[in-house]
Amino acid sequence: MKRSEIKLIIEKAKAFFSERKFMLPPWAFWNLRDWLENYNVASEIIENKLGWDITDFGSGDFYSRGLFLFTIRNGKYKADNKNYAEKIMIVEENQETPVQYF
Repeated sequence: MKRSEIKLIIEKAKAFFSERKFMLPPWAFWNLRDWLENYNVASEIIENKLGWDITDFGSGDFYSRGLFLFTIRNGKYKADNKNYAEKIMIVEENQETPVQYF
């Protein structure tokens, strides 16, 4: 996927959340400078792989076969005693999302 397509999908997702009054964490809107300035604070975000995730599963066509995911929490029970995850997924109408096994 091209970075421009990913940026567009993220902007659409931000509008989707805003319209529904769902508040994302402040770091969802950070730019590169914010990440650099808050690096020590951001360690849990980075270590737990929180944030934006957009994939077309290698199809080259996100709108036919893809998934938008935003991870708010992704606990590591042995490290931080959090054994839960909180993820938001958006699937477009008629968009295929392949079965995943973990």
